[in-house]
Amino acid sequence: MIRLSMPTVNCEYVERVHVRLTGGGYQNAPKLFLNSSPVPWNEFPALLRAELSRRPPGCPVEVDGSGDMEWRTAAAVIDTARSLGAELVLLPVRNGH
Repeated sequence: MIRLSMPTVNCEYVERVHVRLTGGGYQNAPKLFLNSSPVPWNEFPALLRAELSRRPPGCPVEVDGSGDMEWRTAAAVIDTARSLGAELVLLPVRNGH
């Protein structure tokens, strides 16, 4: 179960960590972005850990994806972020994305 919560520290003036997933529909490899930069899946945990280390504990990771991504792709990102102790904010899919 994923428990979403508001950050307990003031992250108002801290640049947010943003993860975006695109594509990944039937038999297509999803694309992963960390703060607008494309990231290979095998490097994602280390790169996310580095981003989190530059922010106060408790500042959330924003996660969003395109409408054609598979849920298992989002679950993999969520599991990785949670394993690193990150709080999450799941953003709704925007129209046309």
